[in-house]
Amino acid sequence: QILLTKARKNGDTFETNALARAEAQTVKITSMINDFLNLARIEEGKLRITKEVFSLDNWMEDIVSEAVFLTSNHQLNVRPCRGLQVYADKDKISQVLINLISNATKYSHPGTTIEVGCRQVGGSVQIYVRDQGIGINPEHQEKLFSRFYRVENDQMKTVSGFGIGLYLVSEILRYHDSRIFVQSQEGKGSTFSFHLEAVENQPA
Repeated sequence: QILLTKARKNGDTFETNALARAEAQTVKITSMINDFLNLARIEEGKLRITKEVFSLDNWMEDIVSEAVFLTSNHQLNVRPCRGLQVYADKDKISQVLINLISNATKYSHPGTTIEVGCRQVGGSVQIYVRDQGIGINPEHQEKLFSRFYRVENDQMKTVSGFGIGLYLVSEILRYHDSRIFVQSQEGKGSTFSFHLEAVENQPA
């Protein structure tokens, strides 16, 4: 990151591009390691959830800024979450959102848009990731969140993965008394969403 900042200041295009790719791979590797660590903790029943109240606006901006390194082929749009707060494990929910955005980039055609946003629904907040990707056949939708499950077809065979990302998403949300929902149509994209407990803004 230090070298990348220096390269950008010096206007060195080659170094900037090379270091940006290196940082993107580092982000992916870090995310993968966290996935496997959490998988091991879940299997041993040792996943710890530490809840706190946090604002969604800055949190979501930070996550999307990090997710930009996962792709240079998609447009990431963020819908404002102004004034919305939730009570959850910030780090674990960050991992949920990063996994969902990463999946959206994997299964969407270059040049398409991925939308990330949230809205209040009663006493909870719905957080969603919507893509314009290849979509998911209804018969596969029920199995998506099983451990090591991967859809096998001609469109998916070039996409790398271990089949644990969505399983971890569903398990982390289960620890939050929540669940993951998917709405999808083949050829028209998918929307993954989940709900968290909303917290009213406290007066100063």
